[in-house]
Amino acid sequence: MTISINGSTAQVPDDLRVSLLDLLRDHLHLFGAKKGCNQGACGACSVLVDGSECSHV
Repeated sequence: MTISINGSTAQVPDDLRVSLLDLLRDHLHLFGAKKGCNQGACGACSVLVDGSECSHV
């Protein structure tokens, strides 16, 4: 599967355990989203998905 991020296409890993946050930071080296509580509860990892905030990444 591929996704579009900031106008670029990226391949999604086959490993279903990879979260969106880990994909952004560890695989694509996009460090804007931060790890906080590691559960999505504090909002530090919030990203925009199609213009809407998503904190459960």
